[in-house]
Amino acid sequence: MFGVVGAIGYVAYCASEAALIALTKTAALEFAADGNRVNAICPGGVSTPMNEHEREGGVIPQTSLGRRAHVTEISSTVAFLASDDASFTTGTAMVIDGGFLAH
Repeated sequence: MFGVVGAIGYVAYCASEAALIALTKTAALEFAADGNRVNAICPGGVSTPMNEHEREGGVIPQTSLGRRAHVTEISSTVAFLASDDASFTTGTAMVIDGGFLAH
């Protein structure tokens, strides 16, 4: 999600994520004529085994739903984008952030 907004102290991280969003949009334009769709997923905080023992800090206090996403909440979006239900979706950066960017 920090490819869409900035974060103090994370200039390189935010710049690299923003570059991936621009790459997604450019690839979508270039490959559309061949019937290929290209989209990006921009998740907020996600609970993983790596962070399960951490305090609920980081972006959690600013996330409207007050928690990290479960992996299945992200993977279901991946499944949607890979399905025929998303056949008219290309060049988008889909934010799944529990309301972080709604502020």
